[in-house]
Amino acid sequence: MKIWLINTPEATPVDKGNVRLRHNGVLARTLVERGHEVLWWSADFFHALKRFRFGKDTTVDYQDRYRIRFLHGPGYRKNKSFARLWDHRCVAKRFLRKAKEEAKPNLIVCTFPTIDFSHTAIQYAQVNKVPSVLYIEDLWPDVFEEAAPRWMRPAVRTGFWPYRRMVQKACRGATAIAGNAPAFVQWGLEKAGRRATKWDRDFPFGYQEPDFSETAVEETDAFWKTKGLDPQDPRPIVCFFGTIGHQFDFETVLTAARRVMQKRDFLLVLCGDGDRREEFIEANREEPRIVFPGWVGAKPIWRLMQRSSLALAPYNENENFRNNLTNKPIEYLAGSLPILFSIDDGYLADLLQKHQCGLTYGGDATRLAHAIETLLDQPERRDAMAHKARALFESRFEASRVYGAIVDHLEAIVENQGSSKEG
Repeated sequence: MKIWLINTPEATPVDKGNVRLRHNGVLARTLVERGHEVLWWSADFFHALKRFRFGKDTTVDYQDRYRIRFLHGPGYRKNKSFARLWDHRCVAKRFLRKAKEEAKPNLIVCTFPTIDFSHTAIQYAQVNKVPSVLYIEDLWPDVFEEAAPRWMRPAVRTGFWPYRRMVQKACRGATAIAGNAPAFVQWGLEKAGRRATKWDRDFPFGYQEPDFSETAVEETDAFWKTKGLDPQDPRPIVCFFGTIGHQFDFETVLTAARRVMQKRDFLLVLCGDGDRREEFIEANREEPRIVFPGWVGAKPIWRLMQRSSLALAPYNENENFRNNLTNKPIEYLAGSLPILFSIDDGYLADLLQKHQCGLTYGGDATRLAHAIETLLDQPERRDAMAHKARALFESRFEASRVYGAIVDHLEAIVENQGSSKEG
């Protein structure tokens, strides 16, 4: 089969540095390994690092039967900005022009968001009678309305009305709705205004451990030493990696950490870049045990997880995170790390409680401080949680298990579409 994957925010295998391939990257590799031909439509602008990859439209023949087309847009500096929305619009329009240069695929798998690209890709699929799967990862634009102050929500809802129409059209036009959690599939079906079929289903993110030789251990230890983390330091580490931005509640994390540090010595390592990183660095300059190393690649992250005792998932409480299961907790589970989650109910909270591999703290600094202190002071309990975290990962989220099932499903969709046409 010829399959188009549409995903603009993720790192690609041609990006410089020790990048972590996520959902789309591992799916692409699995499809190629199964004998399919993949064309990944991405953006020239690398969202995570806020920089252009090439500065122009570029096609890379990465492997046999595996190409990546990078579409150039104007880029943006801040996640919350009109410039970002404009970039999304420009990239989607560029796709519509460039898609005419390619032979029609047998299937399109489009990651949602972005809204513009999803709308355009599903529109292309409908016009050209190509089956399509819309894989929902974030509830745009609903999350923007929920994040706004109550008095602003009517105005925000009105302002995003055109985007809501695009979401509805994309969901209605897709052959199948998929997502990384059951509630996300249901959200897409509600936007589509239809009931589920056997082709609509959730697939979690999968994670594949990086190859880690003895040389890699030495290299990553040297890297962390430049960031102020000596590999011989016996102090326990509580870690986080992601975007240092507004979707996470770092104020609660930092308040709790400083309270515990008055009684218990440990390191808080918050990896990633984002709009608020410099603000938090400045506010915590007098506390050397709170470390902001910036953006970190796959192997240093894995080494950090090996050295850490606990991991943080400090999401702001909203529907986008309450009923979601993002890649971050799955990576923590792979690293045998008990998870401290900020929301008391929902999909991840239930998973942690059922499998006894983490605690929730309801966005409360006192509860978080108590959880950190308790688990650092009770190594047997922490180790039991760590063992259960790894067991959960191996049973449900290991990459070959997850992406093998996804490819089976995609093949069945295409086969069914072909059978329907013949009938």
